[in-house]
Amino acid sequence: MASLLQIAFLVRLLGSFGGDPVYPPGKITVEVQIAAGTSFRPEPSKTPYTVDQWANGFVGYDGQWAIYGSDNLNDFDHEGLHEFSKTLKSGTYVVNGKSPLMYVCAFSPNAHTYPFPAPKDWRMGGCCYQLNAQNATNYAGYCSDSAGVCETMCKVISSGSQRDRHYMVSISGEGPTSAVVLI
Repeated sequence: MASLLQIAFLVRLLGSFGGDPVYPPGKITVEVQIAAGTSFRPEPSKTPYTVDQWANGFVGYDGQWAIYGSDNLNDFDHEGLHEFSKTLKSGTYVVNGKSPLMYVCAFSPNAHTYPFPAPKDWRMGGCCYQLNAQNATNYAGYCSDSAGVCETMCKVISSGSQRDRHYMVSISGEGPTSAVVLI
């Protein structure tokens, strides 16, 4: 027979799998830096898409925005909602409140062939992170192309405390890095 301690552990463990995520209070400052010339070529014969042509469209609660967040995600009236940009743009973005959360998320365009499959060599890349006062979560797995998960074109560095978290999102490169482009 299980002890009370074992039962309490199981209840806590099982409880952690359900329910809404909890984001701790604090201030999140995100600096987005986009290197000159950053782009992604979907096929060897296509012109590369520059970062200003990338879009979100499906990640997070306000997916039409590439950079957005909330001071208090638990406020369903969305007081403190920040819709910063529909494309990735260099700049500094801040959310600050009881349950702050921010998304920096956009991918190069898809092949626009739905319901038919994309061309066999169609590739996509981008940058997609959810940022809270504790950590940054890479959401690249929400995007897939002919080779699998879309290529991540950014790096995230965090600093500061939970009360005053800072993230540097550096977006750079000419993707895909795993393909040879003949000119």
